[in-house]
Amino acid sequence: MKRIYLYAALLAALTLAPKSTADVGELLPVELISIYRVGSEIHVETDLGLRGLGESLEDAMKDLRSMAPGKVFLDTADYLILAPETLDLAPELLKTLRPATQVCLGLHTDAGAAQFLSAHAPGVTLAELRTGHPKLPILTQREAVYHLAF
Repeated sequence: MKRIYLYAALLAALTLAPKSTADVGELLPVELISIYRVGSEIHVETDLGLRGLGESLEDAMKDLRSMAPGKVFLDTADYLILAPETLDLAPELLKTLRPATQVCLGLHTDAGAAQFLSAHAPGVTLAELRTGHPKLPILTQREAVYHLAF
């Protein structure tokens, strides 16, 4: 008889437990993130075409997530493109992105840039950027062709 009460309590706990899972179809895995400033606003863009803006990086990320048609998944971001005026955000970005995320300077966020960077890795990680200021490669685009200058 005591086992029945135990099983009933376990079943009730499982049923009433908050659900923190997401439907896989709603996940939006980001591969590339670009961050730049326009005036005092920080702009965050992804290779998926998602955009967010705000007075702080936190506000811009919240805006990005709120405007997305699903759950933005930043743990998959392999590449980060920073405008020169956003280099100071590197320590804050480590709270959101993996330390192994590769970093370069530039403004491009489309899927073509992500494909280019996967073949021509920038070689500088977010963790290295935080510990010092190594020379970052610059991503440019001319006539639909990407270049990474070291």
